[in-house]
Amino acid sequence: MTARGPGLARLGWFVHHDELPPENSDSATSRVVVEHRGAYELWGPHGRFEAAVEGSFRDRAADGRDFPTVGDWVRHSLDPRHDRRVVITTVEDRSSAVVRRAAGHAPVPQVVAANVDVVCIVTTAGEDLSLRRIERYLVAAMGSRARPLIAVNKTDLGGPLPELGSVAGDVEVVGTSTVSGEGLDRLRRELAGDATIAFIGSSGVGKSSLVNALVGTEHLDIGAVRADGRGRHTTVRRQLLLVPTGGVVIDTPGLREVRLWDDEGLPGAFPDIGVHAPSCRFGDCSHQTEPDCAVVAAVERGDLPADRLVAYRELRAELADLLAEREQYERLARQRRDRGRPRGRATPRRSDEEISDR
Repeated sequence: MTARGPGLARLGWFVHHDELPPENSDSATSRVVVEHRGAYELWGPHGRFEAAVEGSFRDRAADGRDFPTVGDWVRHSLDPRHDRRVVITTVEDRSSAVVRRAAGHAPVPQVVAANVDVVCIVTTAGEDLSLRRIERYLVAAMGSRARPLIAVNKTDLGGPLPELGSVAGDVEVVGTSTVSGEGLDRLRRELAGDATIAFIGSSGVGKSSLVNALVGTEHLDIGAVRADGRGRHTTVRRQLLLVPTGGVVIDTPGLREVRLWDDEGLPGAFPDIGVHAPSCRFGDCSHQTEPDCAVVAAVERGDLPADRLVAYRELRAELADLLAEREQYERLARQRRDRGRPRGRATPRRSDEEISDR
């Protein structure tokens, strides 16, 4: 434990809570600021702690979403018990959660950041710009219950801001540069009231540079910048930091691919599809070969870009395949648990593989 840290209000507690949590001499509430493999760093009024979950977490957890992640509010012991770590006993209910399919072959979820107010999707106007990738990020952001914002970074390299209207819809697009300072005040306004912004995007788009510019100190390592202005991404873990002028930012490693976990954010990311879908003959129209499909008709009239419908169909097909894969994975996991369940034991202990692939 370090010296006393910031109050819960400074860490963003009152953005979604009306009262402070109860405190006593044995336990406290803090926020997860760093997640390691199987361990956590917490920060709160009592200082900074290294922490681990208590053993019963593994018995209670349905999947990886039940474990703490960066941005979570957790209840923990104050006295270190194991390996000089305090013990996390409870994860508070989340106001939002950015979830993706975890890396690896198993179809299991990973919470990228929790209790986020704004998900800032960072891209650049150069080689990184991919409308299809932005659509995927928007699906994840829309499904998180946080508000998305798109930052086109490195505007100091020149060229006009790309036209993202067909993909962004009503989501605000802001140009940013850590060299010229463009857009930084706009991001600071999003942090009013000690709100939390999570920065997501692919490698080299400058997420860590934006975080450093807001924090005002080189807290995060930045790789060498190539001749084309792109940085070599060096962030290898998610990390929460305080902004001196108020608010909290979360930096995340670059994602090589954006693997979605569910379809909750699909309608919000494709509002242009939703405008026409109610006029389809069938309420469960897949907008492919059904007769009197209003979405297909809109494409034929030129009212809807054809590539948007193609992207929507591909994402729906991908998510349908994922659902089938998840059901099979869970069925096999239940069979393994049943085969290994001792007679008379009602709740078997799940293996690490069955809970999470982290």
